[in-house]
Amino acid sequence: MIAKSKSATIFKVVLAFAMLVPCAFLFAACNSGDPIEQSEAMTALATTSNVATYTDVSSYTITQSMEQQSNEDGAEMITKQSSKAIVYKNDNNTIIDTSVNMEMTMKQDNGATVINSSATGSVNYKLAKIGDSYYKINEKNKVYDTSSALEMETTASILSILTSFTFIDDAAITAAGDNIEMDLRTTGENSYNLRFTVTETNTMQEGTEQEYVEKTVNEFYYEIRDSKITKYESTSTEYKDDAQVSKTSMKYAIEYSAKTLTAPTSLEGYTEADLSFTGIPGIFG
Repeated sequence: MIAKSKSATIFKVVLAFAMLVPCAFLFAACNSGDPIEQSEAMTALATTSNVATYTDVSSYTITQSMEQQSNEDGAEMITKQSSKAIVYKNDNNTIIDTSVNMEMTMKQDNGATVINSSATGSVNYKLAKIGDSYYKINEKNKVYDTSSALEMETTASILSILTSFTFIDDAAITAAGDNIEMDLRTTGENSYNLRFTVTETNTMQEGTEQEYVEKTVNEFYYEIRDSKITKYESTSTEYKDDAQVSKTSMKYAIEYSAKTLTAPTSLEGYTEADLSFTGIPGIFG
């Protein structure tokens, strides 16, 4: 089966997995490496999606970008979000440096009036424990927001990243039948570039007469190095009679190395502020 994320829309992903962060370049270098059989690719995906593969991972950097486009009934909307999280763990503390940028643009054309609007916003903070409590801290602006042990655990966990990805398996390939294309390659020992494209087509009907063809193209790309996933990219494009009506893409990149972080040990001189993602000025606030 294709294991789907619990987050079904871009906003759910932002709010529920905002610390999962990452960026990549869509399906880049997918044709590099030597071709392999489906069975080897499925074993590689099963290994890279297993939490046990990451027991030696403590510090890492993950970057992410998402884009959602829709164009239907005279309304065009584009939402973009990029984020980065640096996770640093030592014997005494865990510190996470998180930044998120968002942009929304909308154009409404009803034939007589054209309306254009846009909004941008960003938020940056470090998540750290001070004393017995957890805080989000923006050192530049000297502000803080309260957090929790659960938020720290979720943000720092590699499991949170894995649960936001869709992993193809044999059952999904069988179910797709002739509607799936695969480019499966190895680039070295326990290293792979795997690409899958699944196309679904249905004839739909509006009212009592008008028929149209609805097509959805889902693409997945996995870059695996030393059995760990280093890039994950997915895009879903919907068409109505060959005209694109929506497109959603997600791109992640993970670097498994430690980048030393520091955080304040006191909130003296800081004032409280909203550092949640729903508080991004110009977007939600």
